[in-house]
Amino acid sequence: MNNLDKDVLNAIDRVLTAPKELRETCGITFHQTIELIKDEFGPLASLPNKSKQDLAARLSTIGLQKSDANMAVAYGLFLAAVHLAASAQPGQNAAFALSKTKKYLQELAARVDEARRS
Repeated sequence: MNNLDKDVLNAIDRVLTAPKELRETCGITFHQTIELIKDEFGPLASLPNKSKQDLAARLSTIGLQKSDANMAVAYGLFLAAVHLAASAQPGQNAAFALSKTKKYLQELAARVDEARRS
């Protein structure tokens, strides 16, 4: 995931507009994956770009392996991979992808916080 082109941006939009059931599992997977990475490696901003790119590549591979069995999990791993890759790259497409995934991650975190308070 070294080059975030228009196809990746379009894929993000398709994932974020998938049916609700798919988006819910996808969102949980995305949020938990990013949280696990933070727990294991610390804040994403402190990770070297090479580490982010390596993690993104691993998540992409795992997501592809999961796609036959569970598309929602694969979508969540895709978003996590894009989020990491975009945070490690310059350019307008990377900034746009990071903005979209970061906004979605914030929405998910707010839902988790709200659920914990209930």
